[in-house]
Amino acid sequence: MGGKVLPLPSDRFVRMGEKIGEKRGQKQGEDRLAKLINTLLGAGRAQEIPIVTTNEERRQELYREYGIA
Repeated sequence: MGGKVLPLPSDRFVRMGEKIGEKRGQKQGEDRLAKLINTLLGAGRAQEIPIVTTNEERRQELYREYGIA
């Protein structure tokens, strides 16, 4: 009665899917921030870059302002 409980194959697939989703989300977030930074540079607003890297509220405002989804 003291046997080992083996994980179901579906559990393994769920974990794999979660890891893939995390990597995709991270890439999307990085791409989005890079686009915002490039947009700010092109608009002559480089002074905003240190702010958007630390202030989520300001970053979200600028995403909306520039229509970055």
